Amino acid sequence: MDIDVGSDRRQRRESLFTRMVMAFAHGDLAALEEGVRSDVELTLRGSSWLAGKYRGYVEFGQYAAGAKLVLWAANGQLSYLHAGDEMTVVHDFLVGGGALVVEMPLHEVVNFDGDDLVESLLIRPWDQHLFDEAVNAFLVSTAIRP
Repeated sequence: MDIDVGSDRRQRRESLFTRMVMAFAHGDLAALEEGVRSDVELTLRGSSWLAGKYRGYVEFGQYAAGAKLVLWAANGQLSYLHAGDEMTVVHDFLVGGGALVVEMPLHEVVNFDGDDLVESLLIRPWDQHLFDEAVNAFLVSTAIRP
């Protein structure tokens, strides 16, 4: 049974996520870590080099550093949907590198603990196949050629 969270709590969670987006944009990993649990779990499905399950601060930071190479916010608009301890955020990104850069929305399903720290994130691209292709295009564009 979902329990509705109050408007103050929704606003705190949205503000936290917005700060984390800004920290990501500026490459500020320390600020990113402030909003998550030490055992945070981030999951990105798919077949790209960035796909996988990341656990804890170190792996979370590794994901963020890799994602910074291939993801750029397409606009500053975020939309939020709340359901109990879960918040889904949708925003548009430019994804890829080299010859293939595409714009698409990413859905980020965020679960919070009792202290409103991020417990887990599930990142769902609008088009998983195109996302993977665009992310992998970055590696092709940066490959060392003889």
